[in-house]
Amino acid sequence: MTTWLRLDAGFPDHPKVVGLTDAAFRLEVSAMCYTARNLTDGMVPAAWVPGRLTRSAGALVTAGLWVPNDSGWELHDWHDWQRSRAQVEAVSKARAESGRRGAHARWQTE
Repeated sequence: MTTWLRLDAGFPDHPKVVGLTDAAFRLEVSAMCYTARNLTDGMVPAAWVPGRLTRSAGALVTAGLWVPNDSGWELHDWHDWQRSRAQVEAVSKARAESGRRGAHARWQTE
């Protein structure tokens, strides 16, 4: 299943993002891709962030982009901009069923 990430074209110019270091910016975008690809609903596990990037993770918390939790971090306002795991799976299931119906209609012989 292919997943997509919605990213506003003005993202790099957002006040929370402008002051980030290159490493923190890359970590933010990489985390967004990770959570979308793995359907984690905006959760970033601590084990996913390499030790050398913990300072960048701290910068993302300070900027208000990440919220710490017991297992790592949550991307702030994830569900305001991205589809949830349940939504992605529902769309994928609906598309698969539509494809099955279409294939059946096209290839069914009597």
